[in-house]
Amino acid sequence: MIAGGGERVTLRQVAQYADACNLIVFDRSGAHTATVEDVRHRLAALRRHCEALGRPYETVLRTHVTGWLILAEDQAGLQAKLERTFPGQANKDFSGAWSDYVVAGTPEQAVAYYQGLASAGIQYFIVATQDAADEETIRLLAKRVLPQVAGT
Repeated sequence: MIAGGGERVTLRQVAQYADACNLIVFDRSGAHTATVEDVRHRLAALRRHCEALGRPYETVLRTHVTGWLILAEDQAGLQAKLERTFPGQANKDFSGAWSDYVVAGTPEQAVAYYQGLASAGIQYFIVATQDAADEETIRLLAKRVLPQVAGT
């Protein structure tokens, strides 16, 4: 597995050497992004590199990592959890988007986020939580997010 998202070097190396890529996308400022269009753009670059090398694109497992996933039943619960996790920053918009490796939202927002990435071509997700005691995030991921994303 090679992690990264650089179109000219990293994704060419993925096409040439790797069985899997862990797509990490940065914008020009160095901030993490993972919009559906960003992912489609990077995967199109990977496809071009595969074609140039005569490698079937489908032979590369395409993964995506969420540094910290934070889920709550509703917006009020999410805001409370964000305030505990990031004191003084609870009003920052984490919902359904990368922000310093954080994806935070309700199960419905998480489903939309991961389904969008799956529709762009991501096949496998790696998810971590910031707080090992955050059983709610794990429960919501297992019962309300994964079942809907797995069939995408």
